[in-house]
Amino acid sequence: MKHRNTHFQNPQIIKNWIMLLETSLQWIEWLQSPEMPHKDLERCPKKFQNIMYLMKRIAGRTRGMGLKTTKFHCILHMPEDMWAYGVPMEVDTRYNEMHHKPSKKAAALTQKDKSKFEEQIHTRLEEVHLLELAAEEMEGRGVMHYYRGHTFDPLYTSVKPDKTGGRGFVVDTHPESGRNFMYDPADMSRKLGNTHVEVDLIDFIVELQDRVNVDIPKLKLLTLHRRNGMIFRGSASFRGSVWRDWVVVDWGRGFHKMPSRIWGFVDLSRLRKNSRINIGGVNNLQPGVYAVVECSKHVANPINTELITEIEIEVAGFSDGFVSKLMFYLAPVEAFVAPTVVVPTIGGKNNAYMWLKPRHTWRDMFVKWLNEPYRMDDLSDSEADGTDDGDDDGDDDRSVASEDPEEEEEEASDSEEEDSVAELEAELEAN
Repeated sequence: MKHRNTHFQNPQIIKNWIMLLETSLQWIEWLQSPEMPHKDLERCPKKFQNIMYLMKRIAGRTRGMGLKTTKFHCILHMPEDMWAYGVPMEVDTRYNEMHHKPSKKAAALTQKDKSKFEEQIHTRLEEVHLLELAAEEMEGRGVMHYYRGHTFDPLYTSVKPDKTGGRGFVVDTHPESGRNFMYDPADMSRKLGNTHVEVDLIDFIVELQDRVNVDIPKLKLLTLHRRNGMIFRGSASFRGSVWRDWVVVDWGRGFHKMPSRIWGFVDLSRLRKNSRINIGGVNNLQPGVYAVVECSKHVANPINTELITEIEIEVAGFSDGFVSKLMFYLAPVEAFVAPTVVVPTIGGKNNAYMWLKPRHTWRDMFVKWLNEPYRMDDLSDSEADGTDDGDDDGDDDRSVASEDPEEEEEEASDSEEEDSVAELEAELEAN
């Protein structure tokens, strides 16, 4: 795709677009804040102009009116609107566009009879509303107790207890060929369909089975673990495709909290204590539930951004640029920190990935940038919203780097000449 798009042939253009994209994501997350301190709002006018300046320089429109549009210009008035009416979520209109959804659900529960259609929709809506009121009263939040507040605990909870289960695979060795294989005992055909399971994973489970065979004669590789209301999956065959979640694991003192890719779960609760089994990076394996994972590490010379960190999966070997042998570890589920987002690095090494920082941290990043010193205080409103077509040489902590090397050399030479003139004038005044 890159070789077909001439606009992104320059690496500096790609960096500028990444900066604009990350700034926009942080900005949107901050605009959805339930509350905003006054000191942050005081920083908004010039910082919003900075964002408009970035949009103009990086993603400026060349067709029609360009960026001389009402929506783009309204960014200048957002700070004063927030001072007058509160946070943007107070005037969010997306929920008003969802009022038809209860009616659609009620319409699906009717007889579709044209003569009674509207009447039955109204009846279904009333019935659903009454059921909701009954559910609130069962929780102790009846309408008659509205003014008492909601300081009491609910009688029922929707958070399901922790559980390890799902589809269970077992491993075995073929008596004639001596090759290890994996199958689902619940599937009488003993086939995984078109699913391909990595041999390295099968060999790892076979080795683990041999080590714990005294306490656990038939070890299963499970595909699901529910913990604190969150579901983690690691399956080679989930609804016809591969599903492997990523999770941040706290490996303990002396190690970083790094993402790990889940390949499955093993329940070793029946294992004896102090088993003296060393496998999967764990010494003296203890009873419990473990996840079979691939671990990641930081790269040597990363090109990180504010939201993306470059990582690599630990592997046992490469062959012709491809991973030839996988490396697996056992991670106790108690060490799970949080689910995370990791995507492959297109065009990079076969084990290279990009780790996206959690979304809840984007807001703090934007607040930090808001409170940094201004460097564009002299930027006028016309220059920011695009009504002034003249070039702006202003600089900011999130400034656009020049895309032309010759232009950078000219700017550098001009600045050197200005510095030399200033030094000469200073010497003349001193004499």
